[in-house]
Order: sequence, then C-alpha cells, then structure tokens
Amino acid sequence: MGFLKSLFTGKVETQQEQQENDAQRKFDILKFDGVKALKFHDMVQAERCLVAALEIKDDLEVRDYLSQAFIQSAQFDEAMEELEVLLRAEPSNQDLLMRMVQVAFLKEDYEQMGQLCQQAIDLEGSSPTFKYMYARAKQGLGLNAEALEWLDKTIAENERIMDAHLLRGDLLLEMNRNDEAEKETKWLLERFPDNEDVLMLVVHVQQAQGQLAEAIATCGQVVDLNPFNIQAYQERAALREKTGDAAGAAEDLRLAADMAPEGTSEDIEQQVNQAYRNTNPFGM
Repeated sequence: MGFLKSLFTGKVETQQEQQENDAQRKFDILKFDGVKALKFHDMVQAERCLVAALEIKDDLEVRDYLSQAFIQSAQFDEAMEELEVLLRAEPSNQDLLMRMVQVAFLKEDYEQMGQLCQQAIDLEGSSPTFKYMYARAKQGLGLNAEALEWLDKTIAENERIMDAHLLRGDLLLEMNRNDEAEKETKWLLERFPDNEDVLMLVVHVQQAQGQLAEAIATCGQVVDLNPFNIQAYQERAALREKTGDAAGAAEDLRLAADMAPEGTSEDIEQQVNQAYRNTNPFGM
C-alpha cells in the first residue's frame, strides 16, 4: 500500500501512518458489520463487532449503537454505562435522557429514573413526557401522592395524554378513591371508547365498586376488540370464579394459557419493546 501511495502521490507512507490507516479500516469494517447485525437483530454479533470497534477507537456513534444492542438483549446495566458516556458529551440531549429514563424503568431503578426526569425537567423546553415519567418513577417508589401531583402537572400541560389519565385512575384505585377513578374512566371513555387499556381500567373500577357482572361484560368488550388479550381472559376468569361460574373461569384460564409466550429470545425483545411503549404516553 505504501508503494502505491508513493506511486500516485509521490509521498512514501510511514510505518506509523500505515498502522493508523489499517486500524481505521478495521474500525470501519467492524462498525459496519455491527450496525448490520443490529439491523438484522443479531445482538450477539452486533455486540462483538461494536465492542471490538471501540477497542480500536472510542466513538460516540458506536457507543450509541452498542447501547441499542445491549437494550435489545436486556443487558440494561451495560446499556446505561454506554448512555452515561453519551450524556457526558451531550448533557442537554433530551432524546438521550428519555432513552436513559426508559432503561432505568426497565431496570426498575426508580431512584435513577426520577433523577433523570428531574434533570430533563430542569432543561428549558422539556416535554410533558418527562413529568409523566416522573410520576411513574414516584409510583415505583410507592409515593402515590407525589405521583398524582406530577400527573396533574402533566395533564395541565397536555390534557390529551391518555396514559397520564390511565395512570391517574390506577393510582386513585390504589388509594381507594374509587369515585374519582370512575370520573377518569368517564373522561377516557368519551375520547377513547375502543381502547383496551381504557376498558381494562373500567373493569378495575367496576370490580372495586362491587359491580362484578358489569366487569365481566367489559372484559368481554376487550376480548371482542382483541381476542389475544391475555390479561382480559385472566381477569374475567377471576371474576367468573367469584360469581360461581367455574366452567367459564376454567375456559378463560385455558385460553389465556394457550396464548402465553414461551420465553424465547424473541419474546425478550418483544417485552423490551412493550416496556418502551409503556413508558411513552404519546405511543412513539
């Protein structure tokens, strides 16, 4: 290579330059192969290539890709380490902060989740999503009253965040404030009448109020909307058991068991993706 370079440029490549160029080429190949493996959901290969690339050269983009690979393979501590490096380089990056909040949620580290939310909220122009996430962190810590306060702040900024109302309804039920929870369901049903999560909240409110027949019927609405909603079958089974319908309860439990995932690596990825959706009130 040194001979060819000298032939076209008149300059002889030094041994150090050749080593640096070889290292750069190897880095580029490893980065390319790692990103390709990530896109094809081969997380083992993606991690191997991206880690090897970082051993050659520290690169923020590679760390970003590596964090994604770690998240998809449920290595949340390792993902957070990479994200913390990225955040030190871009402390005001709200997209990055949200990803870290989501990883903290997946880790069930609600202290860190709350700290990250507060860091984002302190930034000018932060979205109400961080207030909603702060409420989820407070809920995870068992601080339901504080969680309600943050939900009120979220809703004050954007009333139409459905998940904020859903969480508010759940918290009110936990605090035995059933009439207030019912008001949330009425608000939600007016705007999202065919949403499964809204209907499941209605089920919980009806059950808390002793309206078991109505709760069973609402579970039926959920199943009609989505015949693969395992939660609806499980909860209807428990309700049917309470009302003496043992045969109906057994059938619902059988259906739920038939639909239960097997616990494969693909299921882990689906669970991670579902957790991301659970932490995003805008459904993005």
